[in-house]
Amino acid sequence: MELTTWNLPVLALRGLTVFPHMTLTFDVERPISIAALERAMEADQDIFLVTQREIGVNAPEEKDLYTIGTVSHITQILRLGQSSVRVMVEGRQRAHLRRLWQTEPFLQANVEAIPEEPSSEAMRKSPRTEALLRQTYALFGEYAEQASGVPEEVVATVMDSRDPGFLADYIAQNIALRYTDKQEILEEFSPFARLRKLNGFLVRENNVLGFEHEMESKVRDQLVRTQRDQILRTQIRVLQNELGETDDGDEDEIESYRQEILALELPEETEQHLLKEVNKLAKQPFGSAEGAVIRNYLDVCLEMPWNTTTKERVSVDAARRVLEKDHFGLEKVKERILETIAVRQMNPDAKGQILCLVGPPGVGKTSIAISVAKALNRKLARLSLGGVRDEADIRGHRKTYIGSMPGRIIEAISRSGSMNPLLLLDEIDKLGNDYRGDPASALLEVLDSEQNSTFRDHFVELPYDLSKVLFMCTANSLDTIPGPLRDRMEIIELSSYTTQEKLHIAEEHLLEKQRKRHGLTAKQLKIKADAMEEIIDGYTREAGVRQLERTIGEVCRKAVKMILSGERKTLTVTKKNLEQLLGARKFMPDTIYKEPQVGIVRGLAWTRVGGTTLSVEVNCMPGEGKFRVTGNLGKVMTESAEAAVSYIRSQNERFKLEPDFYKKKDIHIHIPEGATPKDGPSAGVTMATAIISALTGGWEGTIVIITVLILNAILGTVQTVKAEQSLNSLKQLSAPDAKVVRDGQLMQVPARKVTVGDEVIVEAGDLIPADGKLLTVASLKVDESALTGESLPVEKSLDEVLEGAALGDQTNRVFSGSFVTYGRASYEVTEVGMSTEVGKIAGLLKNASEKQTPLQKNLDDFGKKLSITILVFCGILFAISVIRGESIVNAFLFAVALAVAAIPEALSSIVTIVLSFGTQKMAKEHAIIRKLQAVEGLGSVSIICSDKTGTLTEDKIVLEKYLDIKGDEDLRVLKHAFLNSYFQTGLRGNIDEAVVKRGLEHDMANVTSGYKKIDEIPFDFSRRRLSVIVTDGEKRQLITKGAVEEILSICTMVDYKGQVSKITKEIKDNIKKISKQLNKDGLRVVAVCQKNDIENKSSFEVSDEKNMILLGFIGFLDPPKESAKESIKRLNKAGIRVIVLTGDNADVTRCVCEKVGINSKNIVLGSQIEKLPDIGVIRLLKKTNIFAKLSPIQKARIVRLLRQNGNVVGYMGDGINDSPSLTNSDVGVSVDTAVDIAKESADIILLEKDLNVLLDGVEERKAYICKFDEIYKNGNKLQFWRGCICNSCKYIFAVFARDANSIIS
Repeated sequence: MELTTWNLPVLALRGLTVFPHMTLTFDVERPISIAALERAMEADQDIFLVTQREIGVNAPEEKDLYTIGTVSHITQILRLGQSSVRVMVEGRQRAHLRRLWQTEPFLQANVEAIPEEPSSEAMRKSPRTEALLRQTYALFGEYAEQASGVPEEVVATVMDSRDPGFLADYIAQNIALRYTDKQEILEEFSPFARLRKLNGFLVRENNVLGFEHEMESKVRDQLVRTQRDQILRTQIRVLQNELGETDDGDEDEIESYRQEILALELPEETEQHLLKEVNKLAKQPFGSAEGAVIRNYLDVCLEMPWNTTTKERVSVDAARRVLEKDHFGLEKVKERILETIAVRQMNPDAKGQILCLVGPPGVGKTSIAISVAKALNRKLARLSLGGVRDEADIRGHRKTYIGSMPGRIIEAISRSGSMNPLLLLDEIDKLGNDYRGDPASALLEVLDSEQNSTFRDHFVELPYDLSKVLFMCTANSLDTIPGPLRDRMEIIELSSYTTQEKLHIAEEHLLEKQRKRHGLTAKQLKIKADAMEEIIDGYTREAGVRQLERTIGEVCRKAVKMILSGERKTLTVTKKNLEQLLGARKFMPDTIYKEPQVGIVRGLAWTRVGGTTLSVEVNCMPGEGKFRVTGNLGKVMTESAEAAVSYIRSQNERFKLEPDFYKKKDIHIHIPEGATPKDGPSAGVTMATAIISALTGGWEGTIVIITVLILNAILGTVQTVKAEQSLNSLKQLSAPDAKVVRDGQLMQVPARKVTVGDEVIVEAGDLIPADGKLLTVASLKVDESALTGESLPVEKSLDEVLEGAALGDQTNRVFSGSFVTYGRASYEVTEVGMSTEVGKIAGLLKNASEKQTPLQKNLDDFGKKLSITILVFCGILFAISVIRGESIVNAFLFAVALAVAAIPEALSSIVTIVLSFGTQKMAKEHAIIRKLQAVEGLGSVSIICSDKTGTLTEDKIVLEKYLDIKGDEDLRVLKHAFLNSYFQTGLRGNIDEAVVKRGLEHDMANVTSGYKKIDEIPFDFSRRRLSVIVTDGEKRQLITKGAVEEILSICTMVDYKGQVSKITKEIKDNIKKISKQLNKDGLRVVAVCQKNDIENKSSFEVSDEKNMILLGFIGFLDPPKESAKESIKRLNKAGIRVIVLTGDNADVTRCVCEKVGINSKNIVLGSQIEKLPDIGVIRLLKKTNIFAKLSPIQKARIVRLLRQNGNVVGYMGDGINDSPSLTNSDVGVSVDTAVDIAKESADIILLEKDLNVLLDGVEERKAYICKFDEIYKNGNKLQFWRGCICNSCKYIFAVFARDANSIIS
């Protein structure tokens, strides 16, 4: 029986297709292709010729090749040189590429023959066939006439052939078709369909050839006319020479160009280029088109200010005078500009920064740039970029284009007439982009001081030095400026003008400007200050002063009309007559109620013209529980209103409301000025207060009074001792050994004695003793959660990674403090001791400075002020005693005694007693207080930084989804994954445990009783998949699960709802799309496949994992805690911001944070903040709540910067990577399951990892302070002082934390 499948060497063709029964000669240069030819010749085999999909791929894989090719016989090989051969092949038959199973040293594949479809005698003689053949003859004849180079023997063979299949292949092989068209013909198995497809291509080629001939004819005619004109002009010039009528103008023009170029003293390269252009111009015939292009080019180049500069006046004092004269206010902006000028004055050769002024329209951005140009004595070139969409607007057009011109940068510099102007790029945020290019990308070179010294415009084509140009940019918003472009500029923000600033600008600048514009004098028109203030407040509401200037202009027009009509000779505008000129006031001030109103609460709002207030009005009425919100509110504020109602329902007892009030009353919330859209940060507190006011009919206290603290002096000491004992009982010390290879011998040494250069052997269960680079890997997985926070073990490999990659991304290295969960490996030690990542963390802990709590700072401040006050009083008493006649010695002793008696020596004891009581209360909340100051610090926390794993999540892997190939839930996928995980006997990891657990939840335990395991193909790193072979007594089944890419590579079919079909490119793309979306949702995705038609044997190998049927996916996730979302909401309500600092990847972190209610719109990676200065990180911290892929050093840096910015920071973490942050925070919180170093760095240790424990302590302390605030503010100061004296602990804990200065006053 003839074989239909073969294992053959494969030759991948680039832009070439070979057809059956055809002979073809071509050259081969790639080593893998030459090796395949040599292999076929040595083994006397045929070779499989298949075309590449992309010509540019040099090392093709299976996905890069078409599936249909030609099995061919090599008839001759001729070596042309060391690296190329010429081969002649004869195509035998079509074949299908089943699997490319070898890529080195040559391609080899399993191919299956495709039999030819024979055509019956009746079909060959049918009229339809005859018509098809005649059409082919006619089309090919037409093609042969139009195309040059078709051999006569080819035409004769075509006309003699009657076989449709052979005819289609023969013509396709011998005409100039695209290789993709030839591949389509090769992949068509039906002879008649193949010939019809060929005819379609012949029709297209004939049309193309017809157009080509037509275009060639037109070009030929044009050339003839041009040559005729040139010949006639040349004859005319010869006749003019003979008659003595020669025009020397051209020669004068050429010489003039040469003299101008030499006079400019240009760089040699530039001078030679321009002289070359002049020589080309001299050779051009009179009136030629190219001559006109060269003249235009030379004119543009010679107009450029090559060596012309203005003398810069770099003086800080002069610049200050100009800026103060031209601009009022804007102090920070002017100060920053003066700093830049001062640097230039100190170091004239320094590369200047590009300043970008950002602010609303009309605040003076452009005028500031004009003032800077005036101050520096630089010429100003203004360039408006609004609406620019073409890259050529920046870089210029190629000079060969019709109507070409230089770019706007060169044009603006030429217009300025100087090489060092101030170039103002106006409206840089309004750049566009389309198919013509991206102007913003073109500006990257212009604004980069490192490379703009050799800027090349496409038109000029010469290097031009832009380093002397001072660039300033203006923008209204940073949102539309691309990141790379924004990174090249220093942003200076201009806020809106205040009323006083607008008044000064109007009186000093705008009024005089409008008078001149309208032909008025100061005597003819006066505007009083009160009238100008009324114009600003009542008739304009803007950030800048443009509308104010237009309104003043309107007043001027009224004055001109009155003066010309004779009504008045002069006009003085006051607040009283302003309404007669401008009409009724447009903007009314907010009204403030004299008495508190039920159901009305006023909140603060932000607008582009400054801050304002916003009233929330609530009306409650008997009804059916309807809830309505009006006032043109956005989505966020609408959700805030709903959240406020939900909160009040949950706290109905606290506010003494009926439990079913929401069923009996309709609630209507309205925010006035309904025509103005309103949205932004949550207004839930304001709305909740207004609703409570409307429901209760009066003002309700927002904080419940805490039970008065009981004095207990001994408790603090006892509790501290207990905390240290509890901490010691949690420690588990270990000193593991390490297996190292020294002098070729494997030995076991203590981990502390491992040195740099040692080769260490590790396997599952081993701790990594030192940092190092991997030498060999066998399916290695390492748990690095203590260092990076990654919840899953990291798969290691020998692949090189980018320099500076995050710890979690360095897959070719291992780190001390992590442990091996799977596989084995060897590595070379590169760092030990303090040089390791763990050692660096230890260094941060060692260098951590002692921190002071807010209470300690207030006590120190109070002590200083109290001491000064006592000394002053004692000095006064000493003076009075001396004046009254007391001896100086007695007066001095009396003053000293009074000072000693007045100093509060028991102050520190009282503080210790109060804080000790706090530790007892925290112990009841399952928290061990290691440092007494942490009690007070916890109550003062304004920001809590937390890692993700275990705090926001359950710290365990859960099987979240089991989906078919279209993303729908499918229990069959779970069943097969369950069988795979249940029967595999390797080291069962978190993923297998999660699969088995979810399977048992679906009662799949009885499924296993019906199956018996036959064999297993274990997991390894190169395959990244695991297979088990099971039987249910009737059929055998191979079930495989693993990485999506690896599973797809062994699958040829897909199973959807029991229907098995062939996998296509469209299906494969859809599968990858679903997998990518699951990854984006934070899930780790594993694919599952199976097949039933397997051999009846007891032992299986990797080669059996082929022709599988894909079932679907399973997705895993570390799920969020159920209490996390409520905890975050309570913390936000208490005014505490939660920031997530994690070493995990961004997608997983985003998914978790979205589920617990943390805004995940903006996530910043550790690599992004690594290069930023501290000020840049502080700006990010103001608007970012989530930081991912952080190293321990980056976490500690963020905590340090938050504290420097005036925040009281709490940090919650449990890993080695969290220790520096725990030490550097105001309050460090860890858990009893944390590593020892984390517990030793913490101030508080929780016996359960839950944010609610911290929240209870914070809320209790804040409520306590609010109670004392209430007593103090109600005016009963006698009661307050009596309470302070009788209850010293309350006095210290509440008043000092609130404001120590109030005691002194």
